[in-house]
Amino acid sequence: NRALLNTIPDPMLRLSHLGYIVNFKTPKQHTLPFEPEACLHCHLSEVFPAAVTKAMQGGIDATLSTEEMQVVEFQLPVADTALEFEARIAVSATHEVMAMIRDSTERKRAESDIRSALERERELNEMKTRFVSMTSHEFRTPLTTILSSAELLEHYDAKWDTPKRVKYLQKIGVAAVHMTDLLND
Repeated sequence: NRALLNTIPDPMLRLSHLGYIVNFKTPKQHTLPFEPEACLHCHLSEVFPAAVTKAMQGGIDATLSTEEMQVVEFQLPVADTALEFEARIAVSATHEVMAMIRDSTERKRAESDIRSALERERELNEMKTRFVSMTSHEFRTPLTTILSSAELLEHYDAKWDTPKRVKYLQKIGVAAVHMTDLLND
């Protein structure tokens, strides 16, 4: 059991049902802003801020009443920042629980970065959709002019005099220039 516990890279606190630290196990390096050995037999309220103490005690109570593992997430101030932690609380003995505390700061930052990237991607997709819609609309008008003028010339070319034919050929030319300008823009 000791070898197994030593492979776990997270600090562990054994807590009484009243919220006192009964025992601990810490890896050589951890990010908790306190040393668990200095807090042996201390109450959670002497170690954690009030909000964290309340959340941890709620997790202890829920674990002992349901005998199911509970997860409590909290922040602890460290220097000029706050670190994110996740405590997994499970029954370890009668009226006692084991809380394995993992630093989840990097995971939370990564999740936040992913959410931001997804939001930017969604915005980019919306912009692409609007652009395609607008471009389609802008091209439709000159294409309609070109198509209708070409069809009129095809059907009535023999019946029309030169000025009328030139008028429709000019419409085709103007519409083609307009489409070229749209593409250049």
